[in-house]
Amino acid sequence: MTRRTELTICCLSGDGVGAELMAEASRALEAVSRLHGFGLDLVHAPFAAAAVHREGHPLPRGTRTACSAADAVLVGALGSPALE
Repeated sequence: MTRRTELTICCLSGDGVGAELMAEASRALEAVSRLHGFGLDLVHAPFAAAAVHREGHPLPRGTRTACSAADAVLVGALGSPALE
């Protein structure tokens, strides 16, 4: 069995304090990956109000594709209507 050495995490910041939360969560994940010897590819995809402003939809197709391709999705805004 081979062990994966890099994980992809799709990061969805959300609105309000989501950007600040995601910045801290990203730093924590990177510290853990260094400590345990695996790589991370953090993909910060447009989501919620920022996505509406940029692309006209709170959960645009590119973001959905990035989420599907990732090993995990980290959301910085619980209860966002964009996730419904």
